[in-house]
Amino acid sequence: MKSIAYQLHEAFNGLTRFHFPFEEKESIIPQNGIYCLFEKGEHFGPFDRIVRIGSHTGKDRLLFRLKEHFLNTGRPFLIWIHLLFQLCSYFSSVLLVNGE
Repeated sequence: MKSIAYQLHEAFNGLTRFHFPFEEKESIIPQNGIYCLFEKGEHFGPFDRIVRIGSHTGKDRLLFRLKEHFLNTGRPFLIWIHLLFQLCSYFSSVLLVNGE
């Protein structure tokens, strides 16, 4: 059986990626959602390693939040730990329902 960490990496590695700066892609980045950041050269088994999972505060602020990660490096980002536990719980429920 695959671990939750493996399943999260497998799921997120299969999604569309945007690279900073992403001005030409801004129109297709959702306005709200959860984001996942990877670091070049970091790996988890056969996947690129997730180094941060996060969200945004307020409605329609996802793009602003993503830019903060690259333009405002002095700010601590602690919320991602809480979200990771929420995601693990969600994926556990989904995987149990699907019988995988």
